[in-house]
Amino acid sequence: MKFLVTLIFLCFALSAFTSDAPAPGWVEEMKKVHGNFKGKHGTIAEYGDSITLTMAFFTPLQYEIKNASPEMLQAQELLKKYLVADCWRNWKGAAFGNEGGTTSQWGLQGIGGWLAKQNPEIALVMWGTNDSKHGPAGTAYKQTMSQIIDKVLANGTIPVLFTIPPRGDQAGNAKVTELMEAYVKAAREIASEKNIPLIDFYKEIMDRQPENFNKTLLGDSLHPSYPEGHQNNFSEESLKLSGYTLRNYLTLKMFAAIHTFVLAAK
Repeated sequence: MKFLVTLIFLCFALSAFTSDAPAPGWVEEMKKVHGNFKGKHGTIAEYGDSITLTMAFFTPLQYEIKNASPEMLQAQELLKKYLVADCWRNWKGAAFGNEGGTTSQWGLQGIGGWLAKQNPEIALVMWGTNDSKHGPAGTAYKQTMSQIIDKVLANGTIPVLFTIPPRGDQAGNAKVTELMEAYVKAAREIASEKNIPLIDFYKEIMDRQPENFNKTLLGDSLHPSYPEGHQNNFSEESLKLSGYTLRNYLTLKMFAAIHTFVLAAK
């Protein structure tokens, strides 16, 4: 009986990530990209600023998740079995493409070296928060991020682009909101034009906390929150109150989709 229950659970959990589900629009393009991949399978790199550098991002997915659906638990087990161990913790820091206070320009300068060193199968990419402190996005940010993504694609690596989170000082401030949303718009355009996976972190935050994002999904004016009691808790309440938990949740969902439709596709 215990074996039967376990089997039913696994079959149900896998159903959410089978190729029977509608395929995202980027699938065929990412299959082509992955066809050129020559590195080690199970490698995921993290490229970005302090919002990516922190151990609150991605690393917690190796530990117990509370209040997760069967589908998300299965996705986590899949990730834990698939991921090369070094990627959980050892690929953190400037030498691996993530460092506090950095901008997209720093990312562009280093991306070639990191790709040569790591040769990741998937790259999680997010810059822009620090760029926003220096002025509007204009065309420079989009051009820089596009060049980063182009280098990732040319390596045979599947990029996952994130929109940046809101900034705390945009609450009630139309001018700062316009500034931040220009960066978000640029990332969305890059993902659409290049037909790559996008995690719209900004939208996910604003959908859950359109007025109270500051001090709920943000822990300060720039960084997502990670309060005790909501860490690695995938309940709807915690996804409204822990910014890093939300980002990890969205990243895990995206990995499951990439694995189903690209990495494991026949």
